[in-house]
Amino acid sequence: MQLYAPDHVETDENGHVKALALRPQIAGPIEGGRPKPYDAPEPVLELSCDLIVSAIGQDIEWQRFSQQGIPVKKGVIDAMADGSISGANGIFAGGDCVTGPATLIRSIAAGKVAAINIDKYLGYDHKLDFGVQAAAPHFIDRKPCGRCNIKEREAGIRKHNFEAVGQGLSETEAKQEALRCLRCDKFGLGALKQGGHLPW
Repeated sequence: MQLYAPDHVETDENGHVKALALRPQIAGPIEGGRPKPYDAPEPVLELSCDLIVSAIGQDIEWQRFSQQGIPVKKGVIDAMADGSISGANGIFAGGDCVTGPATLIRSIAAGKVAAINIDKYLGYDHKLDFGVQAAAPHFIDRKPCGRCNIKEREAGIRKHNFEAVGQGLSETEAKQEALRCLRCDKFGLGALKQGGHLPW
């Protein structure tokens, strides 16, 4: 549900959850390049439920790095593809503190790239063993196929209302996308492949 913020939890006489109260919001003034929402003058919406799972977001404390002279850009450390940092000799960074929130696979890849390049920085040329012997990937049921992108409602139709623009994936499309191989040891390097010599 877009532009709703949790307000409070409604409970029954036994203290069990019965509803989550949501506060409608409006996209407000631009701050930091993005609109900042604020509470709308509308009644709170109660969403009936019997279980609430709290998801906690993560962020990095980039201010401390910036104070020590580490270059920061848009709230993340400005590192190069090999994990090194311009003007900070011997310091390497990778993962969410460089890319922002991303997949675990990209973080694993960044760790591998950093490990290889730290080893070279220290003057060695070790063939690093990460202690994992992964089975060879197999593609018995993995036929190459195009990516299913989220469809959008036509502009001529959506200009008449405030319904969501994106229509989401169908069940068939979602299942097909879920079958994509994300083997971090084989395919998780992504855009970091140029970061130094990668023997694996």
